[in-house]
Amino acid sequence: MTDSELSRWIHDHNVCFEASPHFEVLRHTKRQSACDLTLYARHPEQRVADPGGPVDAEIWERLRELALRVLPKDAHFDIDPFDAAYHLRPETSFEPEVDLTVEIWPHQGGFAPVDEEVVQQVHSMEAALLALGAQRKLWHEVRP
Repeated sequence: MTDSELSRWIHDHNVCFEASPHFEVLRHTKRQSACDLTLYARHPEQRVADPGGPVDAEIWERLRELALRVLPKDAHFDIDPFDAAYHLRPETSFEPEVDLTVEIWPHQGGFAPVDEEVVQQVHSMEAALLALGAQRKLWHEVRP
């Protein structure tokens, strides 16, 4: 997809994103080991299909394409698999959304703490998402 086609899709599906810390516990020690960037998309015109059906799988696949487009080339990451359930958030009045989470890890791997490089990669992804028209946390209609 071109950037303009992707921006139109983002607008049609009210794509939002949220960054959050990812914690792991090992030997009774809790440490931030990654950063999560979660993308959310709604069905156009608030239509809802069967959770986990082909429409949702297609939306998730497009979110995956979007995530891969904005990921820095040198990022170490995992993308959580497709979840055949809607994500409901109080911020959106519990409107059903398809979500995708990318976990961005430090290059050292293992149980290494998050470093400045990971934080900068997440900021870079957020900036790229904003440039394409995605919005932070909650969709607000932008008037021309």
